[in-house]
Amino acid sequence: NNNNSNNKNNNKYKFNKNTKDIHTLVHDNIQRYNYMFYGTENSNSSFTMLKHKDRTDVIITSFRPTTTKENQNKDIITTGSNTVYITGCDNQGIPATRLVGPGEQIVIVGNQQKLDNFNCAIRIDGSGVADQLSKIIIQGSLDSRKLKWDLSGSIILVSDISGGNLLHIVYSGIKY
Repeated sequence: NNNNSNNKNNNKYKFNKNTKDIHTLVHDNIQRYNYMFYGTENSNSSFTMLKHKDRTDVIITSFRPTTTKENQNKDIITTGSNTVYITGCDNQGIPATRLVGPGEQIVIVGNQQKLDNFNCAIRIDGSGVADQLSKIIIQGSLDSRKLKWDLSGSIILVSDISGGNLLHIVYSGIKY
């Protein structure tokens, strides 16, 4: 529809191609986001989730291609990696990340080496298959608060000793 006068919200949902390799999607007034992120063979691909609005659920599914090849030792290898960056969340929404496919899949939690933008529960599920190398990296080294770290089974709890924000990560099928 080229008639902009009939649709005031024509630019409400935008897909901007910033450069050859970076794309940005802008949207509003949606309570549940379901992103399907596809990495390509022989490449390192990334997806960044910015802090979402209150009462918003986000599901990110990260797919790696199943194409594999053998090295000289006849070991099956996959090339490239997918990295999902989670930069913040609040207590009304639950971001969830599912890692699907072989190869390296990384979830990085933090914003500029700080965790003060987090007050939520995050769910991260790897496929648990032998050829998936899945990792969770929590970046909080520059956080000015005194943080308490509790690890129990498949739960990571990071809290501010003075009673501030709380980050609760529940994971399954993650190797590292």
